[in-house]
Amino acid sequence: MQQGTIELAVVPAAAELPARRLAGPSELPGLQSLPQPAVIGLLASPGRARVKALREIAAGLGQGLAVTGGAREVLIDRRDCGFEYLGQWPLGTTAETGLWRLHADTAAAPMLPQLRNRQPAELSLAVLPFRALGAEAGTRDAAWAVSEAVTAALSRFRSLDVLARGAAWAWRLSPLPAFEIGHRLGVRYLLDGLARPDPAGLRLDLSLAETAGARTIWTERCLCPAEDLRGLAREVAGEVAAAVTHHLQRDAVEHATPDGAAAAAGPDATGGDARAHLIALQGALRLRGMTGDDIDAAAALADTALALDPHLAPALALRARCAVLGWLRGSGPLAGAEAARTALAPAAGDASHATRADPLDARGFAALGLVALYRRDFDAARAAYDRAMSLNPGDAEILAEAARARLYLGQAEQALELMDRAVRLDPFYPDDWLWTIGAAHLASGRSRDALGAALRMQHAPAARLLAACCHALLGDAPAAEALAAEIRAETPGFRIAGWLATQPMREAGDAARWAEALSLAGLR
Repeated sequence: MQQGTIELAVVPAAAELPARRLAGPSELPGLQSLPQPAVIGLLASPGRARVKALREIAAGLGQGLAVTGGAREVLIDRRDCGFEYLGQWPLGTTAETGLWRLHADTAAAPMLPQLRNRQPAELSLAVLPFRALGAEAGTRDAAWAVSEAVTAALSRFRSLDVLARGAAWAWRLSPLPAFEIGHRLGVRYLLDGLARPDPAGLRLDLSLAETAGARTIWTERCLCPAEDLRGLAREVAGEVAAAVTHHLQRDAVEHATPDGAAAAAGPDATGGDARAHLIALQGALRLRGMTGDDIDAAAALADTALALDPHLAPALALRARCAVLGWLRGSGPLAGAEAARTALAPAAGDASHATRADPLDARGFAALGLVALYRRDFDAARAAYDRAMSLNPGDAEILAEAARARLYLGQAEQALELMDRAVRLDPFYPDDWLWTIGAAHLASGRSRDALGAALRMQHAPAARLLAACCHALLGDAPAAEALAAEIRAETPGFRIAGWLATQPMREAGDAARWAEALSLAGLR
């Protein structure tokens, strides 16, 4: 996320102290210089009521400094503080928001919430981003990429509750022992790894810890060879699942075997080049930033990987995804549905190639669904996402993407069901998941719930638009008009018809409801 796309406020409990407005987390000073008690809150919907609500929270803290849920997500990149979950807090008339206390002690590490304050499920597991021996960035990036591949492979086991990357990512630099991290994540098992460079590839020392017993139940030392990274990830995932099964009871884990899927790779598959696979995985990591530079860098990495292995499914899927995102950032969506089908034809070819090259790679089908959605081939989009979810039923990112597709297909309640599963697997979910949740509530007529999601968003333009619609439908004309004025000031050329052209909605009624809400807010 680019700095400056979200405004923060530091709101002291004392009424005589003014609230400080910041353009982004980069402007936040050291914790020692901030007033305590105080709250760092988002200003996606600025106003006196928001500041008053944050001041009330601060007054109830006693001593200390806290952040609201969305602000915590913005601040997670900081290395000078940790977080302690304090529970939910009603913020004005909106939905409850998560509250975390900031700690200046970096040794505390990011202190994440226990998932829904529950005891760890018997088959819950997280993969800590593998650490690298030495300071070489290449080894570190390769280690993280391998842990990504293992996480994806583990998400294919239906009975395993595998936390997504976001939940474990904040702990990648933590000095805490694995069992303690697992306890804070609310999982029963945690897979950790140490990587070191080797002339033949990457050498890995892996260990699986049981959280409650604070003991290691499985270890493995292996070489990540230069010829079969995909095979290694699947092999490690199988051994981890077997270790968990043995630790509980034999046959407790059911493998997800998709109907009609062959165990062998597709007709276009090659033996695989581990260098190419690592490059593609690193490109997928880079793509998570979603800026123009990130998209360009990820596309370049996909091309580099495909130069080494033209039939590598992850690289083909990555290039297809980059093509869609690049097209969305430009003026492509305004050109119409027929132009979209033509412009995204190469991306459709890459995604289809990926599914043939590796019929068991769920991300390939997810990319195929994304391309089909923006080409307005709605039935194909749903079928592709259904296939992706059948292959990797525990992949939070695929669930969230499928939820967005369901929203555009006019199935808002199904979208919310999928988002519930995704958020349970990744409590550190990205900002656009909140937009999907809010838009689905709005489509279902729950404007107040939708507003609660909008107020937690970090990306101000999207949050303003969603919040403006909510306020308008709730009858709060002044708040809606104020947000509409901010939208016009930030985007002078904003037009309802132009925005709707970027949203691939199948049902005309859905688009009409958005147009009505935006018009009520004062936009044209």
